[in-house]
Amino acid sequence: MVGLPVLLLALQASEADYFEIVDFTAPEGVLLEVSGLLPSNEDLYIATRRGEIWHVKNALSKSPRFSLWAEGLQEPLGLLKQGEWIYSVQRGELSRMRDRNDDGRMDDLETVADGWHLSGNYHEYAFGPTPGPNGSFFFTL
Repeated sequence: MVGLPVLLLALQASEADYFEIVDFTAPEGVLLEVSGLLPSNEDLYIATRRGEIWHVKNALSKSPRFSLWAEGLQEPLGLLKQGEWIYSVQRGELSRMRDRNDDGRMDDLETVADGWHLSGNYHEYAFGPTPGPNGSFFFTL
C-alpha cells in the first residue's frame, strides 16, 4: 500500500517542477522539427530533422532573434559544442562545423567519421554525439 501514495505524488508532478519551460515562436514559415538543442550562454542552437541549424540569439528574452546558421545537412540528430566547433551526427557521418568569420553562418563543414554502413532504410538514424575519453565521441546508430 505504500507504493500507491508515491505513485499519486508522481502523477501530480509536471515538467515545470523540474525544468524552466520557455515558449517562443519560430519565424513565420519556418517549421522547427527539433532534433537537437545546444544552449550557448544566452543563445540556443536548434538542429532540425530537415537539415537546418538555427541560431537563436537571446533565446530566453522577450524578443529572441532567429537566424539560419547552416542548411543542407542530412537529419542532424544532436549537437555538441567543443571549442569553436559544433559537432553533429548526420545520417551518414559525424561532422564538425564552425563560423570562422563571425557572419552568423557556418563556413566550414568537416567529416570527422563516416566508417559505418548505410542500408538506405528510412528508419536508419544516427544520434549524438556525446564526448568520450581522450577526444573520442560516442553516438548511437
